[in-house]
Amino acid sequence: MSAVYQAAVKVIERDAPELLPNLTKSAGTGIGLEFRESGLNLNAKNYRRIKQGMVFNISLGLHNVQAETTSEKTKQFSLLLADTVVVTEKGNRFKKKTDKGNEILTAPCSKAVKDVAYSFNEDEEDVPVAKVESKPVDVVPTKATLRSDNQEMSKEEQRRQHQAELAS
Repeated sequence: MSAVYQAAVKVIERDAPELLPNLTKSAGTGIGLEFRESGLNLNAKNYRRIKQGMVFNISLGLHNVQAETTSEKTKQFSLLLADTVVVTEKGNRFKKKTDKGNEILTAPCSKAVKDVAYSFNEDEEDVPVAKVESKPVDVVPTKATLRSDNQEMSKEEQRRQHQAELAS
């Protein structure tokens, strides 16, 4: 998995070495039961092997990039590009036949400017928030409540139930 991150680093080193300090420390993460599987991070320290059928959220970003501008608001910016990829054996039906086999799930999606999300903080300025001091109140407990009384299903119980549904 570190090879994915190293490939991104090589491209930045070759095409824009001045941006290397701004590159994010991860090239994405695997998607499994959780949206971000902590053991499947695509970074320089993860040496696990990528296998057919794995799904990844590939996300590369540049943070705190200094722009050559006179405007204070646009002097510093960040950028994040992301895509969802399935590792396949046969190859990607959306790419050239010479490319290695990965299916990019968002390839058929529109990339027109009107369909892509942008976030600009043009008019926002950091406004200090005043803290309101809370005054202690004498509370008389009316009933003992135990954690075991909580009837909501825990995440672990939900995960087990979901796995049982998938197995049947």
